[in-house]
Amino acid sequence: MKKRVWRALWRRGIVLSLCAGFWTAALAQPATDAGLLRDDWGRALPAVPRPTRIVVLAPHLTESLAVAGLLGQVIAIDANSDFPAEVADLEHIRAYPPPGPERLLALRAQWVMVWAPGISRSWVERVERTGITVFVSDPRTLGDVAGNIERFAAISAQPQLAHAAALAFHARLARLEQRFSGRAPVSVFYQVWARPLVSLGSGDVTADAMRVCGARNVFAGAALAAPQVSEEAVLAARPRLIVAADHPDSALRWRRLGAIAPAGFAHFAYLEPSAIQRPGPRILDAVEQLCEMVDAAR
Repeated sequence: MKKRVWRALWRRGIVLSLCAGFWTAALAQPATDAGLLRDDWGRALPAVPRPTRIVVLAPHLTESLAVAGLLGQVIAIDANSDFPAEVADLEHIRAYPPPGPERLLALRAQWVMVWAPGISRSWVERVERTGITVFVSDPRTLGDVAGNIERFAAISAQPQLAHAAALAFHARLARLEQRFSGRAPVSVFYQVWARPLVSLGSGDVTADAMRVCGARNVFAGAALAAPQVSEEAVLAARPRLIVAADHPDSALRWRRLGAIAPAGFAHFAYLEPSAIQRPGPRILDAVEQLCEMVDAAR
């Protein structure tokens, strides 16, 4: 059961937009002290010398490093990383359960980059005792996604690419928020997984994307980031829109339960999971698609 939910979380990857003035001020501040790079656990990591042998164990990190000009420094990636096309030539390794220090040492890795929900602090400590630096990524908002890209400039052979990508990301995010967030709110049930039925709480990138789209997540008050819910609870919430990010056939379930319009109270939309569940540079394509789905349900 836990493994299935973890896989759902991994697929989801689970948009707090900042105003343009705030973002400019944030970029004016150093992401970390000179010669250091701070990860999402707040740890200061040595950025000098620049790592030339990086192992990446999450698709969103592979994509973020690519736009930040670091792909030439990456030697191995996780099996799910499939974008951009150039990564097909890199060695692919297992990400879950995460590889032991011996495997990373065999690759002569200098850095390994991981997604926080996929690892434990004890694993990080074991790896770092071998002399390998571990960068932990845990973006909770789309602002954090841009922040990760910006920070990678500290170890990139082409730092200007990281700066430009972060600014472009934020500019597009600001446009989406300006376009959609002020519209009449739409209640939304977001389905991460069908069996068990897993939805979305608050405190992660996808939940924040719904805010930007002017959506009201019917399970935003849940204590967990990915709460398991019942069909009865969804029907009682009477969402205006049901968004499934697992399989388009999920519409059959909600139609059978009488929830789908015109007979029911909800519209249905399918959102391709790898797009919305990877908190990397391409996620704004999925956010815009989600916003248009929400807008169509108004």
